[in-house]
Amino acid sequence: MATIAHQDADDHDRRWSPDAHGGDYLRRVVRTGPVELTAAAGDDGSSYARAKWGFWGPYRGSEMTLQVLSTDSLTPGPAYRDAETRAVLGPILEIAASATALARSDFVGLEHLCLCQTNLGQDAAWLSHRFAGDIVAGGVAGVLGQTMRIIASAITTTAINSEDDVADFIRYDHRLLTHPRLVGHDATRRWRGITLRHQSVRAWRYLWEQICGHIEAKGAIFLDELRHWFMDAAPDASVDSFVASLPATSNTNGQPLPAESHATNVSQDIVIQCLSVLALGARRLRELDGLELLGFQGEPHAAAAVEELSPHWMAASLNSWADRPMTEFYGHLLDVLLNRSQRVAMRKSTFDTKTGRFVFPARIHIRDGIAFSVFPERARPPVLRIERLMFMGEQVGLFARDNDGRWQLGDRGELVA
Repeated sequence: MATIAHQDADDHDRRWSPDAHGGDYLRRVVRTGPVELTAAAGDDGSSYARAKWGFWGPYRGSEMTLQVLSTDSLTPGPAYRDAETRAVLGPILEIAASATALARSDFVGLEHLCLCQTNLGQDAAWLSHRFAGDIVAGGVAGVLGQTMRIIASAITTTAINSEDDVADFIRYDHRLLTHPRLVGHDATRRWRGITLRHQSVRAWRYLWEQICGHIEAKGAIFLDELRHWFMDAAPDASVDSFVASLPATSNTNGQPLPAESHATNVSQDIVIQCLSVLALGARRLRELDGLELLGFQGEPHAAAAVEELSPHWMAASLNSWADRPMTEFYGHLLDVLLNRSQRVAMRKSTFDTKTGRFVFPARIHIRDGIAFSVFPERARPPVLRIERLMFMGEQVGLFARDNDGRWQLGDRGELVA
């Protein structure tokens, strides 16, 4: 509410993007009058947080990670600072204890409670140390500290305007492993593997979006017709020659090269772009090792490392189909994706014994050799959460953005530099 009340003020930082939990709900309600706190906090289906405990779970988990809460009881953790916390949250608790309804006017004089003012609050210095992490500590604090320094190294080494720019720095820039603030940190190599795998996951999502989009445009389509459409788009080559035509994924020193970026520029066909990225990911599985491989495929003995659509599965598929035409391989992949979509939906399906209603949550339904679209598929890039971490760092002064949107170190940037 404090953020909503402050959002039209001249000193409100409109570049601060993420909204607070419940912000969209409260903003809608406050247009028609005061917000009734009992209704807003209820669990009757009319509140923003439908769970009985609201957002208690993720909030508690985050505060345990930052050591603000104890991990074994609902008590302060070793990093909790009472004076700083009460100085900022005290007014909020006083309002919550006495008010039954809140309007914008109730927050006059409390502009400092707006989330955009976090960097100026009495708890800002303490919070900035928490979010800076501890590079020599074990566990999450060490990973947080090393990750923050990866971001700091990226924005002080090259132009960073988005999460994709940071991800490209991690994937391909040789300075990731040689930068003075990153040498010897395990998180750098593991993040490299994660961001390289991110390319393959994104390619699968975009490929599935293309298939669903064609079915949606047709309304309904015979599977044979769908297969002919998909196979006709395949390049006129064998699987082996197609893979061999793709750019190199590493140089003679083992440094990853931006092959995925090159592959998506050589063809206007999105399906070919996606298949190229997936084949490159399969090749990287043979080239990566150690922590980079761990980040790329996950635990080696876990089922997820070899499951359907994983780089391991893709590498095996390419090898099995090596001497066959790409048209046939396209048909194989289409069958795999359609069948998988039905299996996943069946696993998530529910039956309401009271109403007799069976819910089959698939975007594409297949009946009697016909595929038809029930819901549109809009591919979203898999989330790395690097950008969200950057926004949090901006809130506490570790990072900042200039007028052109380029990231830089903030007023407390020395904590991660």
